[in-house]
Amino acid sequence: MRVVLTLYGAKGYSGLPKYFYFLAKHLAMNGLDVKVIVDSDDRLNKLFEVTRDVEVKVLGPAVTGIASKALFAYNIARYLRDKDFDILHSCDVLPYFYLMQQDRKPVVFQPFSNELFQIGGGDIRRLFYFVLRSCGQKAEALAVVGEWDMDKVIKYYGVDKGKTFILPVGVDIDFIRSMAMGRDEAREQLGIPHNAFVVLSVNILLPCKGISYLVEAFKDVPDALLVIVSSGPEESTLRWMVAILGLQDRVIFAGKVGEKDLYNYYSAADVFVSPTLLRGSSMGIMEAEALGLPIISTHQEFLIDGNGLVVPEKNPMAIAEAIIKVRNSDRVSMGKKSRKIVEPYDFKNIAKTAIHKYEEILK
Repeated sequence: MRVVLTLYGAKGYSGLPKYFYFLAKHLAMNGLDVKVIVDSDDRLNKLFEVTRDVEVKVLGPAVTGIASKALFAYNIARYLRDKDFDILHSCDVLPYFYLMQQDRKPVVFQPFSNELFQIGGGDIRRLFYFVLRSCGQKAEALAVVGEWDMDKVIKYYGVDKGKTFILPVGVDIDFIRSMAMGRDEAREQLGIPHNAFVVLSVNILLPCKGISYLVEAFKDVPDALLVIVSSGPEESTLRWMVAILGLQDRVIFAGKVGEKDLYNYYSAADVFVSPTLLRGSSMGIMEAEALGLPIISTHQEFLIDGNGLVVPEKNPMAIAEAIIKVRNSDRVSMGKKSRKIVEPYDFKNIAKTAIHKYEEILK
């Protein structure tokens, strides 16, 4: 079977592009002939860090906004017009122009959550949403990340449930564990004190990710170190908060890091905290679970069962109390439960689900 995946990645090595990197790897490992279309050499190079068992085509332009995204989508359709393949698996508005062609191959459309598409305003937003809905309605199947998104997707795209299927966000557990160092070695590599109690949060720094509530909570968590990995528009505000609260010596902004350093930050941590205001899947929580960390989260209840705590969102006091409680708990036992909980979300399983749907569509 010949499958084409399309991706772009304004956020670099995280989120949407990372999902398709690992999906491509595991589809190829299952014997599929996989081609990946990317928008820039940056995406190509990061894809090759994960797998070289796929064919990659750089079309461009690099996606930096709605205009470049539209042109990239047009270039995808033009490129695929005379190509020999069986199925296209795409996301966002990227399959729009291809779906308008009469003699096309079947398309699996993966919208993820609609919060990923909050851009612009007014007429631009309305046009963008029209294009997005059109992709969902014209595609042969919609891949939904979880049951919690199902009703929203059905209502938003105006499709029958029979057109949808669950294809969750996941992680490559073996890859993560092979890349990560041991705890002491990771702390030595990253310059983190060996005796520190380390709280880790990994997420793009946007208001909807709730990192500000974690920073505020930290004033009530004594003798601990907070490490924030990633960057984003809210970083200057968060740094200002850290200064106002007098936490300069207890909060580290690690910025964007490479994949190996990312997993070493997980290895060096004692607990992972996700204070997000969004429901749905969290790749960060799953990566932390793959390396045996206890979890504290404001949502993602389906990923927490004896391996941590779920706390109310926008509640710094609850976050602080949860961190202290986990600190005083059996974190080794929690870590073992985390490793068990994440197993169904391994890309080995996700790829098999995708292949089953491809085969069903082609029949």
